[in-house]
Amino acid sequence: MLRVDAHENRRQTRRTVLRAFAVPTSLLANAANMLARCVILLTVLTVAIAGGDAPSGTLASTLGVGFAEFRVHDPIAHGRMSAVAFYPSDEASGVTTIGPYAIGATRNLALSSGSHELVVISHGTGGSKWDLHDYCEALARAGYVVAALTHPGDNYKESTGLGTDRVLIGREVQLSALIDAVLLSPKFGTHIDRTKIAAAGFSAGGYTSLVLAGARPDFALLTAYCRRHPKDRTFCWNGEVTKIRTTGLKPVRDRRVRAVIALAPVGLYFDRAALSKVSVPVLLFNGQRDDVLLPGENSQRVARLLAIPPARFVIIPKAQHFVFISPCTPRLLALVRSICVDPLGVDRAAVHARIQRDMKRFLAATL
Repeated sequence: MLRVDAHENRRQTRRTVLRAFAVPTSLLANAANMLARCVILLTVLTVAIAGGDAPSGTLASTLGVGFAEFRVHDPIAHGRMSAVAFYPSDEASGVTTIGPYAIGATRNLALSSGSHELVVISHGTGGSKWDLHDYCEALARAGYVVAALTHPGDNYKESTGLGTDRVLIGREVQLSALIDAVLLSPKFGTHIDRTKIAAAGFSAGGYTSLVLAGARPDFALLTAYCRRHPKDRTFCWNGEVTKIRTTGLKPVRDRRVRAVIALAPVGLYFDRAALSKVSVPVLLFNGQRDDVLLPGENSQRVARLLAIPPARFVIIPKAQHFVFISPCTPRLLALVRSICVDPLGVDRAAVHARIQRDMKRFLAATL
């Protein structure tokens, strides 16, 4: 039986999340050390999930929510990416158990007729396509098709791309490929309004959605960050600035994306110039007491430097970083307590209900 001390688990999880954005200059030499630090979180999630591994402009109420899992070509590593689409259905739906998750949808129901808007969602570092499932369910119930994927090189099973441009630029290329796949899908393609597509994400996924919409990360900004925060051993390994560039990848804006929802995004790689090309509406969220990403260097930085101020910047009182992950089942709580427990006075279910309302209003107004 695996037992993990709560304090050490939280410290471990913080390192896992942020290693995607800070790797020692000697990347290969430190790879084994980095993976060792990630092993507790990745192991328990791998074991847990292995058994299961997925509108119109009005906020119409639908009878049920369906989901369908599928594979997408990875344009970065040229393998296959695991993806899921949630969608409205006129058939009744229930709860489907997948590993430690209770998914509020039923597999392979019929898609409701009509034209539907599309939202693609990107998970945080070390996560999976299921991490934000309750937002997907809520939006699908409102009439949207919502697609999520598990990012290769940065997920609960493997972290071979952490800290490199394979992930820091590759993520948005993968999310763009997900849009392509949904639009080409026999089930969804003819039912999607191609003029109404949004991107959303949490943490590294929030960063991903901003880059997909035109942000241009400047990795050299890490040098100044480390001068301001020299004791941050996650971003500034022993005072060194990380070596991120390993490929010739360049970010390319996907002009099909008309709106962005960013939940506690990584923002330290953006300055005013880097964000100047983001011309679509942005809905931004942050936890007041984020214990993983310094708000002033990340979410608040994004809000301050966007060329067009965010449509809304919502700060969740008392909340920490992982409040944005879907509420945990008892099984997930037992496996990875540190991402499931919130400070006293923070009701994650109530927070998510508010976020879901804000998302639907924002998308109805902007797409």
